[in-house]
Amino acid sequence: MAPSAYCDANILIEALEDAGERGDFALHLFDAASDGRLRLVTSTLSLAETLVKPLASKDRKLARAYALLFNTPKSGLAAVEIDRRILARAAFVRVRKGSIRLPDAIHIATAECTGCDAILTRDKAWSGATRVPLLAPAADTLSLITGTNNAH
Repeated sequence: MAPSAYCDANILIEALEDAGERGDFALHLFDAASDGRLRLVTSTLSLAETLVKPLASKDRKLARAYALLFNTPKSGLAAVEIDRRILARAAFVRVRKGSIRLPDAIHIATAECTGCDAILTRDKAWSGATRVPLLAPAADTLSLITGTNNAH
């Protein structure tokens, strides 16, 4: 089975909205997911977080792109529904690190409950809230997760 990585909403935003290097790194991870080298996971909470900007700016094209990302199996992204087990784990995450916000605790709990090998985020506040390795997408991220030399 392919290794799995949890995508925080900021990584999804980079994939669809950043035309620079960060966007390229994020898209590289989605390429790996679509061809089976990596399993990408996120919470359905990410849908609400990613839709704020396109809805506020009435950007229908971008809102549609996010809807497709969450609803198209070919995107390689598995969106996990928030359930009682995840919410209970989120409470433990907040006990571990009291400064963590509940939405962030839900993301971390989802990664832990789904057995992710890494969490892809640029949120430095998550440090110390989980034992799952935190990675910011970069040229070597895919090889760090998969243990292969697949760098961008």
